[in-house]
Amino acid sequence: MKRRRTESRVETRVRGYNRRMRHALANVFLVSTLGGCSLVYNPSNIPTPDPDARPSDAMADAEVIVDADPTMLTLEAVSPTILVEGQGVGGSRPALVVVHGHHIVQENTTVTITAAAGEKRTPMVMVDNEALQTDGNGRRLAIPVTVPVDETLGAGETISLDVTVTHEGSLGPVTQTLPGALMLRGLAELDGDAPAGLPAGVSEFSRVNITGGTLVAAAGAAAPVRIRSTSSLTIATESSVNVSAAGPTPGPGGGRGGNGGAGGLLDGDPGKAGEGPAAGQTSGANAGYVGNSQLTTLDNPNRSSGGAGGNGAILGARGGNGGGGGGSIELTAAGDLSIVNLAARGAAGESSGVANPGGGGSGGIVLLRAGGTLTAGTIDVGGQPIAGRVRFDAGGAATLQNQEAHYRGPMFASVPLITTQARPQITVTGGALTGFRYYIVSEDGADVRGPFDDTVANNGMKTLTLAGELFPGLNELCLLVEGATATSDTRTCIHVVHLYRP
Repeated sequence: MKRRRTESRVETRVRGYNRRMRHALANVFLVSTLGGCSLVYNPSNIPTPDPDARPSDAMADAEVIVDADPTMLTLEAVSPTILVEGQGVGGSRPALVVVHGHHIVQENTTVTITAAAGEKRTPMVMVDNEALQTDGNGRRLAIPVTVPVDETLGAGETISLDVTVTHEGSLGPVTQTLPGALMLRGLAELDGDAPAGLPAGVSEFSRVNITGGTLVAAAGAAAPVRIRSTSSLTIATESSVNVSAAGPTPGPGGGRGGNGGAGGLLDGDPGKAGEGPAAGQTSGANAGYVGNSQLTTLDNPNRSSGGAGGNGAILGARGGNGGGGGGSIELTAAGDLSIVNLAARGAAGESSGVANPGGGGSGGIVLLRAGGTLTAGTIDVGGQPIAGRVRFDAGGAATLQNQEAHYRGPMFASVPLITTQARPQITVTGGALTGFRYYIVSEDGADVRGPFDDTVANNGMKTLTLAGELFPGLNELCLLVEGATATSDTRTCIHVVHLYRP
């Protein structure tokens, strides 16, 4: 039976450990006897006591509220332990830092984050003390933090950081520091002319601003190219992205076209099948596409395929090679994303003019994700004759050419940074009437709630109350397209802090 708090409930506020424990045990007894619940003893199911943790509805009366005494301020830990360059700029969401301890109060309290002893660099970290919030037990403090792009901080460089909490009380300041509790990790910036070629896999930057040239994958890239920015990502008008196939050679992650059969004096050899999940199999057959439009993954079957080679002919005429499939590319900005021209075309089959031509490759795969606004011009995933797929996710306004031809995936549009509600309201954008799912991960990653399924409304937005409760402290909230698994490589995750208050 759910017990709800009323005005007649007496809250016993104590500071001594023994009195807190007696109060908690007494309330547990009352809930178990008056609430009708039964307890089954299993030593493996007994959690470590955490008097500040928000109870379930069935155990609500067991919550112990303790008056914080700022003169006894104590700090224990910080989460997360890593800040990344670029968080909070370019339209991206700020980082969130949670300080754990005892006797933490909100009034007249500030946080500073500075270089640890021995560090020779000065970190670029901006702490928003006006948004500082604490829980009702004096055990947690949460604060948004912005980490500007620092062009002097190289990729992989780190700065150890001290976290200091100061309370300005009537008897003077009380200050406690956690030395080296945080680390700032630097990233490279991708600015100016496009580089010679990016490798397959994830390339992470604090900022992307390509102003000239064509961004291509490194030769032989056998997996999708994934470019991610912790702030903004811009491919200017004077530049472009091209991961198209060239002859039988596919774009990154695409299927290769099959070789044409050798010719003979009487009968030529048969052409080879293409590669990929929907490759052309018989002589000169075009590739197809068997993946899903919402791109639950950039792995198979959501890849392009190559066409089959043509059969060789008599008198030594070789069959044409099959065309390769277009490449797979992901462009993700935690903030705003802008791109003008992007091509991931499949190639036509080759023809010698005498023998049988090869089949065409299918178009490539493009995933665009922006936590803020998204603007895109021409996105060409044409194939021979089967086109590839385009998905775009945007938390803000999205403007694309031929937008209706592409799949709009879900993205967080409005989620509180810090909330005292266990089940706050959030807003998700996406394609009208498309399904999505989300799940919640605890601070230590040990507990998960969800996934929960929902549907975007006809206006392209959905405001909902979380179906599962947030965990106390730092939470990771992850968003997926319909049908995707929790480990999907196309999911989007953000942090949100839940602070319990009675």
